[in-house]
Amino acid sequence: MWIGLFLFLTGTDLAVKQYVETQMEETEEIPLSRRLFFRKVHNRGFLLGKLEEFPGLIKGVSMLAAGMAGLFALQGIRKEKSRKAKAGLVLTLAGAASNLYDRMVRGYVVDYIGIEEVKGVPKGFTANLADLYLLAGAVLSAFGGKGGRKQRR
Repeated sequence: MWIGLFLFLTGTDLAVKQYVETQMEETEEIPLSRRLFFRKVHNRGFLLGKLEEFPGLIKGVSMLAAGMAGLFALQGIRKEKSRKAKAGLVLTLAGAASNLYDRMVRGYVVDYIGIEEVKGVPKGFTANLADLYLLAGAVLSAFGGKGGRKQRR
């Protein structure tokens, strides 16, 4: 079940990225709501393009982080009893794998979910499903496991 979920999540994000790459222009924006847009952004750096002038460092750190996430997820899925925590680990691994694939194959990550005019969100912020997987996975892993459950007396 967990392998299937990982493959589904990773495949979904990679399929959307492929669609964006082949079907959208760099300047095209499709409104999804007043504050959400579907658009094409190539992120050659970390969050918000940070350190994009160091592509070797970006790839190396990305490989290391994805490798660590993979080992942690595989160990956690085997040992963890909480389904929420396991789902969080799978989400984290799927997000890391999809963005790592982009970095290694394309040399950049394809972002496509644009957010505008939201307090606390930088202007022009754009992410992808993999980024959302990473965020949701971190939350589920942190609060869905042993530390997140109330103790019975």
